[in-house]
Amino acid sequence: MTKIQQFIILLGLLSFFKPSLTANLHASDKNRPNIILILTDQQNANMLSYVGNPYVSTPNLDNLAQSGILFEQTFASNPVCAPSRFSLMTGLMPSQINGEDNGSVMRKKVPSDILNNSLGILFRNEGYETVYGGKVHLPGGQEGKANDVTKYGFRKLTNDSRDKLPGVCAEFLKQKHEKPFFLVASFINPHDICYKVINDWRKSLNEDPKGGVAWKTLQQALKLPEGVSEEHFFEKICPPLPDNFNISDDEFLEAAGPTKPFTIFGRENWTEKDWRLYRWAYKNLTELVDQKIGTLLQALYESDYDENTIVVFTSDHGEMDASHRLEHKSVFYNESVKIPLIIRWKGEIEPGLVDKNNLVINGLDLLPTLCDLAGIKIPKNTPGVSLKKVITGSKKKLNRDYIVGEALWARMVYDGEWKYMIAGNSEQHEMLFNLKNDPGEMCNLALEKEYKEQLERCRKLLIKWYKQNNISLNKAYVYK
Repeated sequence: MTKIQQFIILLGLLSFFKPSLTANLHASDKNRPNIILILTDQQNANMLSYVGNPYVSTPNLDNLAQSGILFEQTFASNPVCAPSRFSLMTGLMPSQINGEDNGSVMRKKVPSDILNNSLGILFRNEGYETVYGGKVHLPGGQEGKANDVTKYGFRKLTNDSRDKLPGVCAEFLKQKHEKPFFLVASFINPHDICYKVINDWRKSLNEDPKGGVAWKTLQQALKLPEGVSEEHFFEKICPPLPDNFNISDDEFLEAAGPTKPFTIFGRENWTEKDWRLYRWAYKNLTELVDQKIGTLLQALYESDYDENTIVVFTSDHGEMDASHRLEHKSVFYNESVKIPLIIRWKGEIEPGLVDKNNLVINGLDLLPTLCDLAGIKIPKNTPGVSLKKVITGSKKKLNRDYIVGEALWARMVYDGEWKYMIAGNSEQHEMLFNLKNDPGEMCNLALEKEYKEQLERCRKLLIKWYKQNNISLNKAYVYK
């Protein structure tokens, strides 16, 4: 065999083994950024003092925003826990596995081709150490086992999503890591707010309260400050009712998304003081989780990894927080579906940036963005977009004019001005709001003849988005 023949064979072997060689090179490349993804549960976009909310103090998240970029127009793919978290981990819409609420999605057996392109597995295959701490709430693999993060490519650090989680993450950051790492820290709060109306409703049915540690944490959050009279508390300290506290004109609530019996109980039975006390507790739970996040961030700042770590903060969905006389989530009103998104990368992202215009879906856009920032190939047929060029300043506008959202038996379209919602269950109902003129979503224009053109336009945009992304759209959402 000649030397030329030997060389050709060697080239063939190198080509055959290229993927594994690339992965090994990546694993040893310490210049690749580490990633920390911090998740909270049920924190709406307004629950940051950084955005001007005077009734909440979030110094640690404020500091993170001041050192990175805040996307003000960020929305959940679905305003409920498990479907949204499925999106965050896979970059897909929940309807792509027919899982549009907590009950249905948690029973799903996620196909292996979806899992193989999930965040943890994508990064692990590129040489990253992938670890996860805290709340999971994800459907399982072909075996059907739910809440197993190993199916999504992560090693579990801890199941705790409260007091222990920040310390466990801090210990991880003190260790020496030969590979770049991807750490998820998933905190439960301010989700404990859920149990206020649930337990009031249960009490009305002569049933015992539920919630365990969550209920105890909420009870602490509900307490009035010591040495303060109730009169002074409500006059000077407790957050007031929101401007959009009342119910929208011509509201079809099912078009905004599903509600539970306890949600209707709160809307019909709570007094204004009940609602204000609820907002007080939500504020306290948000500040509590900010403190926990602060412990984690301080550990990062004091570690050897701060210079080359991308930090992402977001939430799975929002919280109605008394708007429209509603609590909880599940609906397409902004308080429920709009969430914070902060990205920090020291030395790479200009500090203090605020993006006010680009429409972002955190569940769809997070995966392609992180892959793009880390130099990892973005999977095909991903409906989201990478935010990299906006983050790095090379581009101001995303190639996106509108977004869509999913809920159980409801769909949403939003273009930055007009928001359209449609119910597709037993009877079709629609709502249409102009958020520039009506930011509180108080006046449903879907029944007004003069807005028929905008209504039909939004109907077409919904169909167009699903067609362009090769995702099935149930005929129930095509207005008849």
